[in-house]
Amino acid sequence: MSMKNSNDTIGNRTHDLPACNAVSHLTAPQRAAVVVVVVVVVVVVVVAAVVVVVAVVVLAIIFCFFFVVPTVLCEVSYAARSFVTTV
Repeated sequence: MSMKNSNDTIGNRTHDLPACNAVSHLTAPQRAAVVVVVVVVVVVVVVAAVVVVVAVVVLAIIFCFFFVVPTVLCEVSYAARSFVTTV
């Protein structure tokens, strides 16, 4: 389908312009599918980010519990023993 545009002429020829219904438009189900895909992708990205943050926090806690706390306790214990023996 085409519509003639009388204002668009080159010489004596008139160019055919496509009618509005000749241009492809998304139907409602196609738009809904696109929206669903976008929402799913956003949710997956947000969940992945939360999982990474939780994993980093858990690893930091484990590191502190197994490496920092015993070192501090040993230093405190050593300082306490040194203090008691010097007094």
